[in-house]
Amino acid sequence: LNLSTFVGVPQKYASQKKMVVPSAHRILCLQPSNPYNKLSLLAKNFGWKYADVTQRLEQKRKDKGVEYLKKKKEKMALIRKAKERLGQRLVGLETKLMQLGYAC
Repeated sequence: LNLSTFVGVPQKYASQKKMVVPSAHRILCLQPSNPYNKLSLLAKNFGWKYADVTQRLEQKRKDKGVEYLKKKKEKMALIRKAKERLGQRLVGLETKLMQLGYAC
């Protein structure tokens, strides 16, 4: 059994970005015995007339997020390719620098 226990955050995980999964957070924090409701649904039932506007704006926000992520992935792919090409060029330079006494 490979079980490791730690007090606090282990050093190798301390620098990693922390993530939150909203759907899991909701299940963990809201106990089944506690009643809950969505504010938009409750407001609409009481006559709030802007539910469709907020729903449209929320969809627009989500679409912009998807577009941003798509552009970011394209940019990261270009950066990765550039690093690979640059790495191939630097191999010869590193050996020359080592011969001249510069540590890399």
